[in-house]
Amino acid sequence: MAEYIANFDNYYNFYMAKDIFYKCVSADCLVALQGERELKCLIDDSSLIFDFGKSVITRKDINYILINHHFGYDKLQIYLKNGTMAEISIDDRKIKVTENQNQKEYSLSKINVIYLGDVIKL
Repeated sequence: MAEYIANFDNYYNFYMAKDIFYKCVSADCLVALQGERELKCLIDDSSLIFDFGKSVITRKDINYILINHHFGYDKLQIYLKNGTMAEISIDDRKIKVTENQNQKEYSLSKINVIYLGDVIKL
C-alpha cells in the first residue's frame, strides 16, 4: 500500500488510499491462559457495554479487560483509555465476535484477557 501511494501519488489516489485507511480496523484479541490460546477476531460493540448505574462504559472507552473467574461469576477489571480502571462482577456473560467472517459467541468464563484494537483515524 505504501509503495502504491509513493509511486502513484496524485489527487485521486490520495483520496482512494485515505478511504481505505478509514475502513481499516485492527483485530481484537481474546486470550485464554489455560492452554495459552489466543484468538484474533472482531468483538461486536454490543458485547462491550457495561452499566455501572450512573455511568456506562462502552468499547470506545476501553483499552483492555482482565477477567478473574470465581465460582458462579466473573470479576472484570476494565482498564480505560483515560488511565483509570473499573471493576464489575458479571454472571454467565457471552460476547459476540466475528472470526474469519463467521459470527460466533464465547463465554467470558473461558477468557482471561481481552485486548481491543482501534479504528485507524487519519
